[in-house]
Amino acid sequence: MVCSSRITSTDGKFAINKGCMWYQSCLNQERANVRGCGLYNKPDRLCNFCCIGKECNAGDMGGRTKEFKFSLKLSLDRSYNQELDNDYSEAYRNEQKGLIDGLTGALNEIAGGYTVDIQRFSQPMITVWANIYTTNLNTRTEDSVLAELNETLQRNSLEGALSEMGVVPSTILLNYYKIAACFEEIIKTSVGIFSWPQTDEGYTTYINCPNNQLISVSRQCYLNASGKPIWMEPVITDCLINSTVGNKLNNLLKVNINAGKHSSLLNTEYNYKTSSFSR
Repeated sequence: MVCSSRITSTDGKFAINKGCMWYQSCLNQERANVRGCGLYNKPDRLCNFCCIGKECNAGDMGGRTKEFKFSLKLSLDRSYNQELDNDYSEAYRNEQKGLIDGLTGALNEIAGGYTVDIQRFSQPMITVWANIYTTNLNTRTEDSVLAELNETLQRNSLEGALSEMGVVPSTILLNYYKIAACFEEIIKTSVGIFSWPQTDEGYTTYINCPNNQLISVSRQCYLNASGKPIWMEPVITDCLINSTVGNKLNNLLKVNINAGKHSSLLNTEYNYKTSSFSR
């Protein structure tokens, strides 16, 4: 989408109408201009201008556009499908396409250009993480665009296509886009559940072991070769050492071995092994 301006001058009356349209459509209108429009020496002509992004001259009559980026999170009133973990699966592609079509259709009610990019899905309900890219006239502010987007999504989730798709209105969270970050993630392990919070790229986050609040573990968020923020594998060795099994092994390491305790140690180790394998 681009900023388009139509300038008319008839009998000394000058008018500028601005709007947004698809780039190719605007270029087709520009081609209809006669001799580069010649507005000043032929003031009775209609002139069309197209402009996009920062390449436009702010003082040009054609005007220019602003581009904003917002983050969106919402949930659908449906149970999570494990196939959505795989972004190459048919279930993922179908869900992605349906959401892009629904969200884009809702946003087309607003003047400007809007592109929706689905980032991922999470559970327990189907939670959608997405980015919205907008192209607006330079008279618009980021705050005003955000407010209009939010109002449109809320209304459409109550009585429009988004409502039919099962979007839960109370879960819609639209915000200014922040620096690339690793999404929050919940991992189930043998020593409990680790809940890693959303973390900005380049930072390391620390959380307590679920089985021992006195010990913390870390995990770093970094950019991969394609520039996408991803989590490093968490190092939970300290939590494992302080688990029930780990404590038993740790206690064995603290036993002073001598002739008098040799048989006792062997018996302790035997009892530990038999109890472990009988589970």
